[in-house]
Amino acid sequence: MVQASYLLCTCNKGAPMTVQPRKPTNLSLDADFLAQGRGFKINLSRAVQNGLRAAVAHLRRPPRPLFTAA
Repeated sequence: MVQASYLLCTCNKGAPMTVQPRKPTNLSLDADFLAQGRGFKINLSRAVQNGLRAAVAHLRRPPRPLFTAA
């Protein structure tokens, strides 16, 4: 049984809610940057997850040609 603290519910408009298991992870972050994030009360787990999701989506896109034929 997975504890509720390790679950993430993601809701997309018009899509059913899914429950994803979460894994505790240790990260090393710039101390000043981390303090600023905490000062703004940013949910660090969610921020890192969203950033990682965006980076993976970007890297999965096929490369665009540098030049196009005219």
